[in-house]
Amino acid sequence: MNIFKALFGSKSKPTEEVKKDVTRDFNVLKYDGVRALRERQFDYAIQCLLRAIDMNGADLECRDYLSQAFIATDNLSQAYEQLQKMAEECPDNIAVLLRMADVAYMMENYTAMADVCEKAMMLDGDNVQVYFFYAKACCGHGDLTNAVVMLSKALMLNADFDAARLLRGSSEVSKLPSVISLEVWLLHVPLSAFPLRYKHSRLACSAYGLLALQ
Repeated sequence: MNIFKALFGSKSKPTEEVKKDVTRDFNVLKYDGVRALRERQFDYAIQCLLRAIDMNGADLECRDYLSQAFIATDNLSQAYEQLQKMAEECPDNIAVLLRMADVAYMMENYTAMADVCEKAMMLDGDNVQVYFFYAKACCGHGDLTNAVVMLSKALMLNADFDAARLLRGSSEVSKLPSVISLEVWLLHVPLSAFPLRYKHSRLACSAYGLLALQ
C-alpha cells in the first residue's frame, strides 16, 4: 500500500496535470480506503479517506465510510462530526440521524441523542428505531417516565421489537407504575399531541395532562 508515495511524490506536477489527475487520485484514495475498511485496516482506511475528503469534501459516501472507520477505532467525536456534516447536506435522511443517535449514545451524550431523535421523529413518526433511541436517551437522563412513553409507542408500532421490550422490562424502568395505563392512553392519543418542542421530562409531564386539554 504505497499509494501515498505514488500519488503525492516529491516531484511537482504541472498545474494542468494535477487538475487532470485529481478525479483519478480521489477515486484511488476513496476505494483504497473502502478496501482497507473492509479488511479491518482502520487506521489506513482513515488516512486514505481523510485525504480523499481533502480533495472532494462534497462526497458524502466518503464521509459515511470515514465515520464507520472512526467508530471502529473508538474516535466517536470525530465520527459524530462527519455524520453532522452529512446531516447538514441531507437533513431528511433518517439513516444518518439514527447513526448520529447511536454514536451519541456511545459517547453518553444523551442531550445530543434526544435532540437528534426529535428531528428524526418529526421526519418519520412511525419509525420504531427512533422511539427506541429516544427511550435510551431518556434512560440516560434518568427520565424513566418518558422512557416508558417512548418504549410503549415503539411496541405499539412493532409488537415484536424485542430490544424495546427488554429495555422496558429492565430493573429500573419496570419499577415505574401505571405502564399499562400509559399504553392505553397512547392508543387514543395521536402522535401530533406530543409537543416536541418540550424536552425530556417536560414532554412526559405534558403527556399526563394533554388528554384533559383536548
